[in-house]
Amino acid sequence: SRGGGAAEAAGGGGGKKGAAGKQTEGWAKDDEVTQCFLTGVKFTLVQRKHHCRYCGQIVCADVSKKTAKVPGRGVSEAVRVCDVCYEQLERGDPVCIAKQVAKLRSESETARQQAAKELANWASMDPQFADKGIVHAFEALRAPELLTELLQTATPDTQAGVAKLLSAMLGYDEYRELLHEERELLDAILALVRSGGTESKVSAMSALASLTASKSGRSEVRRAKGLVIVLDVLLNTSHEPLQEATCLVLANLCEDPTGDWKQLQQNGAVFSVAHMLGSASASLQEAALTLLAMLCSHKECREQAADSGVATSLTPLLGSTKPDVQRAALALAQQLCAFGRAADALLEAGAASPLAAMLLSPGTGSSEVVAAVLECLSRLADSGLTQAQRAVRNVGAVPHLIQLMSHQDGRISRFATSLVSSLCPGDVQNAEQLFESGGLVLLSEQLDSGARDC
Repeated sequence: SRGGGAAEAAGGGGGKKGAAGKQTEGWAKDDEVTQCFLTGVKFTLVQRKHHCRYCGQIVCADVSKKTAKVPGRGVSEAVRVCDVCYEQLERGDPVCIAKQVAKLRSESETARQQAAKELANWASMDPQFADKGIVHAFEALRAPELLTELLQTATPDTQAGVAKLLSAMLGYDEYRELLHEERELLDAILALVRSGGTESKVSAMSALASLTASKSGRSEVRRAKGLVIVLDVLLNTSHEPLQEATCLVLANLCEDPTGDWKQLQQNGAVFSVAHMLGSASASLQEAALTLLAMLCSHKECREQAADSGVATSLTPLLGSTKPDVQRAALALAQQLCAFGRAADALLEAGAASPLAAMLLSPGTGSSEVVAAVLECLSRLADSGLTQAQRAVRNVGAVPHLIQLMSHQDGRISRFATSLVSSLCPGDVQNAEQLFESGGLVLLSEQLDSGARDC
């Protein structure tokens, strides 16, 4: 159908039937379009207009030479579609990209928000979203520039929706590479983090979390002085979803051997994050524990953590029913147990009991987790033998420790042997369990074999 023809004229009127007998509601209006939706080329008497029968946008002939069957249009024959929609129909994509981008380009904030939500849902739920054809479609439709502009100029609700879409897109390497080319995008995200509304800040911070999952993304954020902006949010917000997203960004940044951790430590971030452990949100607990564990790999941060009273909040999380929270808590406990004052505080808070109970939990399966639990118990036993003996006795962990003495992982067998050797003498019940479980035989065998830890 050509510009000025009957079908195109019908296409501009909502709900009329075109020459092909198809519904044209939602098509771009012929008299309002002056350039190709895909290429940007201006229409002339020679460069004619054509409607794509799938997305409804007006394109030039060069990018609308193909035909395809369009589902849900009430006709069975193949019809003219643009190149982007043709590829989508061939793949069977669930969302029409061009149609959603057209909404993002519109003046309607409601349409923009609907499009951002539709695309974000697709990106977050379907790995097919990272197909190279789809990535190329977003590039062809100049989506990076459009999204940057919306972050800068749209209403707060639209900004939040666009930032959420970016967060989902940046979760894929393919889109990180594409969006990296848009130089103003990171500045727009950081500006939203600094001065946007609460929901916009959460979405923008989530986008930063996705971006900083890659080393190149972390480098970009550092070059843009983003750490200062993110740290300021951490120290001044009490909004839990924003706290969680901020912890994720900072944990990503702390993965690199830079001085980022030092800046956090000097600004008192350890105290702010330790306070978050008292939240009822499991996801915030996990994010805060992960960041604290990374920070507490440094002595200065361990000292601050001990001063913050983190042991009191950490101890119940070691017994959490949420496996991810429990493992994150264990990682932090492992760091703190290496520092005498923090280990003493953990022992005083009763951390030995949930740690001992973890040995008997079916979820404590991997060698890394078992070794970490045993290491923590060994360090706590060094700080206070009586409390450690009582904790192991109360959960009946001695038989399990004896089994672990024969573990094929050398670290586990050494830790288990050391614990049995220290926790059983002087404790009647533990000693009885040692005898009844055949632990004395194992100890004798290890002595005969020359095992040094015996």
